[in-house]
Amino acid sequence: MRESRKSLKLKARRAMTGKYLMASGVFAVWMVIDLTFFIMWQICMLFSRILAASMGDVGRGFFVILAVMGTGMLAFILFEFLLVPGIIRMYLNICQGRQARVWDMFWGFHNHGWKFFGVNLLILLISVVLVTPQVILTAASHISGDWRFAQVYLAGYGLLLLTAGVWAGLTYGQFYIILADDPEKPVIQALEESRKIMKGNRCRLLVLSLSFAGWIPIVYITLGAALIWLVPYVICTMLFFYLNVKEDRYQE
Repeated sequence: MRESRKSLKLKARRAMTGKYLMASGVFAVWMVIDLTFFIMWQICMLFSRILAASMGDVGRGFFVILAVMGTGMLAFILFEFLLVPGIIRMYLNICQGRQARVWDMFWGFHNHGWKFFGVNLLILLISVVLVTPQVILTAASHISGDWRFAQVYLAGYGLLLLTAGVWAGLTYGQFYIILADDPEKPVIQALEESRKIMKGNRCRLLVLSLSFAGWIPIVYITLGAALIWLVPYVICTMLFFYLNVKEDRYQE
C-alpha cells in the first residue's frame, strides 16, 4: 500500500523519538569531519602556494599546487564514499527498529567498502566525462572572446544534463540504500532493484523531496543550525519511502 507523504513523515518523527540526540549528533560529527578536511586542505594549499612561489619556476609551482589539490580532494572523496553508507545504515537501523549506535557511521569502512567506493568512483568519472564538453567550450570561448555559440550550447546542454541527472537519480538512486541494507548484493542487482521499485514512483519521490523546500528559509534564518534537526528527519523520511516502495514491490 502506497503511504502518503504525511504518513511517511509521521513515521520518521516517531522513529526518531528518543533517538534524536544520537541521530543529530552523528550528523554534527559528519559536518565537523567535513569542515576539518576543508580547513586542512586550505592550510595545505596555503603552504603549497608559499612553496611554489619560493621555487621561482611557474611550471613546477603549478604542478605542486595541482598535486596538493588532487591529493587532498582524493582523500576527501575516498573518506566520504565510505562514510555515507555507514550513516545511511545507522538511520536505516533506526527506521527498522534495530539497535543503532554512533559508531555505525563507520560501518562502510569494514563492510564491502570497495564496492561503495567503486560505484561512487564510477559515477564520479561518468559525471566528469559528461561535464568535459562544457569545460572545453567555456575555455575556448574565454580564449577567443566569442560567447555567442557557447551561451546557447551551454544552456541547452546544461538543461539536458540536469534533466538526465534528475531522472537517473530518481530511477537508480535507491541502489545506495539497497546496498546499505544488504551489502552482499551485487551492484548490478542493486541497480536493477532500484529501477524496478521506482517504476511508477519517480514523481512521488520528487514531490516528497520538494515538500521539504519550505524549510529552506528556516535554515537560512538559523544560519544552518536547523540542519542538525532537519537532515535526520529528511533522511528517515526518505528511508521510510524506500521501505514502503520495497514492500509494495514484493507484494505484487
